Amino acid sequence: MTLLLCGWLGAVEMQWGWFANPLLLLTLILLLMGRYRGAFWVGVVAVLVGLSTLSWYQHSIPADEGGSPDRQLELLYPTLGFFFWLGSLVAGPACASILAKREVEAKAAASRDSVVV
Repeated sequence: MTLLLCGWLGAVEMQWGWFANPLLLLTLILLLMGRYRGAFWVGVVAVLVGLSTLSWYQHSIPADEGGSPDRQLELLYPTLGFFFWLGSLVAGPACASILAKREVEAKAAASRDSVVV
């Protein structure tokens, strides 16, 4: 929860992974609007930005806004929550591609039915 609320501070340390969250939100909004192509590409960018969080396991993160080298958050290994979060990022573009394919198939079936009649 701390990373969700304060993760945007990572931009100060060139840690961009938190910004996958707003991109995920945008992906979901585009899915709800039926703009599957845009949702797919925003979702792909969200996944790539989310994968950049793996660098947190190489470099420590400031534990507070002071940025003191004595107060650093060191992540040792990804936990189950990380994998669920990354899975939610992957779900966006996966759903967009599935829904886009269904839409194309429905349009093709509708055009076939109108030609036959």
